Amino acid sequence: MDYILASTLRHFSDLLPLLISYDIVCQWSKKLLERLKSLPPLTRFSGILKIIAFVIPKLHILGHTMKCQRSFNLSYTRGAGQSDGEGIERIWSGSGLLGTSTREMGPGSRQNTCEDYWHHWNWRKTIGLGNLLLKRMKNALREFSRQKFSFKVFAKNQAKEAAQWMKMVEEFEHKQTDVNPFELPQSDVSIQDIRAELAEEERRSVGRDKELESLEDSISGEVVTPSELPKLMVS
Repeated sequence: MDYILASTLRHFSDLLPLLISYDIVCQWSKKLLERLKSLPPLTRFSGILKIIAFVIPKLHILGHTMKCQRSFNLSYTRGAGQSDGEGIERIWSGSGLLGTSTREMGPGSRQNTCEDYWHHWNWRKTIGLGNLLLKRMKNALREFSRQKFSFKVFAKNQAKEAAQWMKMVEEFEHKQTDVNPFELPQSDVSIQDIRAELAEEERRSVGRDKELESLEDSISGEVVTPSELPKLMVS
């Protein structure tokens, strides 16, 4: 993976902002600079890591920890738009049928057939990019107008806090701080603590109900006849 990335980025400008999407980028991005330095000189690239954003595709990120979902989220990444990073995976929905069609072929024939199918898939995607991007651009423009209006209303109603919030987001997006404004503060109370508290409240509630039932039974068991009232009043 390191060799492929470095060899590819050799052909791009060092100042070009990059968005790298990978299923396990949370682990792969660790000590990336040290690993790149160990590659052969011709494959090294002199990119600026500060303008490289590492993200996890939106479907795969659901299987990661909350820390990964906060730190490598496409929705929190400047310039990512509504990309999901899953484009490379969509080919499997169609190529799955190749299994039954090629399982009795020899190794060479099967490989050639699969490659022909994938080449055709890539070609169809390439010639369809014009219509696809036009459709997405129209949707983006409509959604931009809605979101801009909603943001203005929200910022107006939260005028005191909005400026500070914007500053926090911009500093995070430009990597001027490691403080993630989208990260919720951790509570000292865990789910187990809440469940235990609810169970204790239910236990106390059941105990009070039993006490009331026993009190009602004792009161209802004492029947006083009219002839006994004078005696009770005198006593």
